[in-house]
Amino acid sequence: MKHVKFLKNKKIEYEIVTWGAPVQFFGTVNGNPFYFRARYNAWKFVVTKDPNIRPESIDSEEEGFIMEEEYGQTPYKASWMPLREARKIVLACIEKYLKDARIP
Repeated sequence: MKHVKFLKNKKIEYEIVTWGAPVQFFGTVNGNPFYFRARYNAWKFVVTKDPNIRPESIDSEEEGFIMEEEYGQTPYKASWMPLREARKIVLACIEKYLKDARIP
């Protein structure tokens, strides 16, 4: 199911691909593809600069915006992150992306 949200007048579309082990979202923000994955004890959020490149394949900040952090106190805590928490992290990452990219 696709979800649509507006944040600072920017259209955000996303789909929850898997609900656990790992938790994954794919979507777009301001027309640029993004990917979120929470697995083991960490999560990663990526927005690609080039819409022709899949965001899950990006490993350097030269190719896109990347945020990642450890999550939880156990080895598999991120793999079963509650969706409410995942959405909250994704929206916070998008806010930071919009601010850092200076997108009005």
